[in-house]
Amino acid sequence: MTTHQAIILSEINSPLTLATVPTPTPQSGQVLIKVLASPILAYYRAILTGKLPYPLPFPFTPGASPIGRIEVLGSDTTTLKPGQLVYVDLNVRARDDPLKEQGTAILQGLFGGITPQARILSENDWRHGSWAEKQIVPLENVHVLDESLLLQQMGYSPARLTWINTLLVPYGGLLSGALQPGETVIVCFATGHFGGAAIDVALAMGAGRVVAVGRRMSSLEKIQDGYPKGKVVGVATESVDETSLKDALRKATPRGLGADLFLDLTPASAAEGQKWIHVPSAISALKANGRAVLMGGASDSVTLSYSELMTRNITVKGTLCSTELLLRS
Repeated sequence: MTTHQAIILSEINSPLTLATVPTPTPQSGQVLIKVLASPILAYYRAILTGKLPYPLPFPFTPGASPIGRIEVLGSDTTTLKPGQLVYVDLNVRARDDPLKEQGTAILQGLFGGITPQARILSENDWRHGSWAEKQIVPLENVHVLDESLLLQQMGYSPARLTWINTLLVPYGGLLSGALQPGETVIVCFATGHFGGAAIDVALAMGAGRVVAVGRRMSSLEKIQDGYPKGKVVGVATESVDETSLKDALRKATPRGLGADLFLDLTPASAAEGQKWIHVPSAISALKANGRAVLMGGASDSVTLSYSELMTRNITVKGTLCSTELLLRS
């Protein structure tokens, strides 16, 4: 019997332990990867200590979305090959619930699901995450990376490539909002984990300017300084009301004409005491035909102007590009 080492959490708020465990043989629909690097999410401590009460399948190995190499393939694999460098998506969805009507989805190594059907996924084949030398993952979650380009030509390490997991979240939102080259994007809150990544993704997709929203201008000034002048403009929400925030956001756009797209990635904790005023303010700061994409963790109602949405042809849509994004909030 072959074995490998893995980190095990036996119960909530207990010490992590390093153990030698059997290495599974992949079955149909599975791939065994050798883990090269795995991200440590900023909120993992809160999950493993119970501060964020995520359902978890104890005992289990934590760890999400690794960069790895394919080691062994299941019997129904047709194009993947051993040795390929891959990124693994953590979102595991039930294959017999294609419309997601039963909520049968988990985050492998992070969230065990909220329905009995989802628990079947997390408590059986997809129990263990990537804080291990080896990991069994779903065949459809394996995405081959261009190793020659990324590692050899561009000089990235597998550890650096784990940032893909973060970048994909705002990328999904910007794609959903149909961002076009040269457009102006409002990002709330741009000082957070996903919001900060949204700035880089938006500019990489061709955005002409990003209006970065945060609570304090001191933090936003540091962000602005990291980009060419005028590409990122900060707007603080501290000590402002809805109307003055709208005016400040519009003023921060080129010629004060307004933004084309608003991407909200705000976790619930970031809007405490502000009653989510940044959402209607940012929508009011959009140009006619503007789009708003909501991907944050709001649990309260948000009031929007019916007449403004209608007369200015504003599109507002919710986008769940990564279950992880809302669950972390």
